[in-house]
Amino acid sequence: MEEYSCLASEVDCYNVTPIVVGANTTVSQGVYLCTASHDITDRLNPLITAPIILKDQTWIGAKAYIGMGVTIGQGAVVGATPVCIKMWSLGR
Repeated sequence: MEEYSCLASEVDCYNVTPIVVGANTTVSQGVYLCTASHDITDRLNPLITAPIILKDQTWIGAKAYIGMGVTIGQGAVVGATPVCIKMWSLGR
């Protein structure tokens, strides 16, 4: 977490792998940052992970869900209650 950044109340960081929060970034109340999931194409459902990167000067709105492997670009604003995910090709 870089300088002048903040996590508001009730932010949930499920950081199985790193979450990078750039400078001057605000993560609003109730946001869920989730760096892990399960490979549902495998019958054993193994854990898969990827970092989340919030570049400098971003603002994540209240109750947003940011999934594994997502990078939010510098200066971006993610409005309240969205779901931001990265689609994964698991080679099946």
